Amino acid sequence: MPLAETIQYELFQSAESSGEVLRGLYLQKKEVDKRTSLAAICRSVGVPSTGYLSDVFKGKKILNSKYWDAIYKYFSLETEVARVLELLIERDLKKKAGEDCAELEGEIETQKLRLTLQARQTLSQKFVNRAFALDVFAALGLKRHIGATLDSLKNFFGRSQAIEVERSVAVLLQEGLIEIDDEGVIRETNVSLHFRDGQNFSQINYLKDAMSDAKERINDWFHDKDVAAFFTATVPTNKENYKEALIEIRRLLESRALDLQSPDAKTIVRFNFQAYPVTPLED
Repeated sequence: MPLAETIQYELFQSAESSGEVLRGLYLQKKEVDKRTSLAAICRSVGVPSTGYLSDVFKGKKILNSKYWDAIYKYFSLETEVARVLELLIERDLKKKAGEDCAELEGEIETQKLRLTLQARQTLSQKFVNRAFALDVFAALGLKRHIGATLDSLKNFFGRSQAIEVERSVAVLLQEGLIEIDDEGVIRETNVSLHFRDGQNFSQINYLKDAMSDAKERINDWFHDKDVAAFFTATVPTNKENYKEALIEIRRLLESRALDLQSPDAKTIVRFNFQAYPVTPLED
């Protein structure tokens, strides 16, 4: 699964041990960032031996509690997810010591249920923010981002949005819009991206995300007529004229938006256009 949180939830639901979860998280992160390695994790977390970490991933050893917080941070685990991993580690320790795990098993199942409910409630808004994913995609076209890496994108958008940047990169990888080489450099596989009905990116999800994003940013640019444009009109028409006009408007907007792209780009602009019948179209 390309989305970090999706694989986390599915992984935690099916994993039989803490080692299995950690190995899955490692493989998922490596898919997003090819620079990820056992040595890189050891350096970041403070583990002195890649052999030790490898044994943890294989279930031969159990992760020492002094590394827990650093591991949670390295894999960007949210509190609820980290708690399940902690419970799994505690269960593995009890099993190794031959102690009864019944009470702990019940707590683990309860926490997994909470994760499932949370995933169902927030997947469309929190985990698949297509509008932000497109912001990340567009950022790759900025002059300052030639040779961009996951870390440089996180720094650009702010460390507070680091997890969202990881999610977006995973989405863009899934859609085949970018690729990451062995040095961790992110490159576009398409020069530009724009939506039409029926493409893999759900148009309705994109519009919801874009409108939510616009609401958050509106105070920054609403009163500056030099950097934002708004036009609304409701008119009576007929089916034939409407369809003909829509073809022309689509062609004009797409052409003009693509003309704006520049190799020395320094800012990102979002174009949104909506036109739809208020009443059923009749011949």
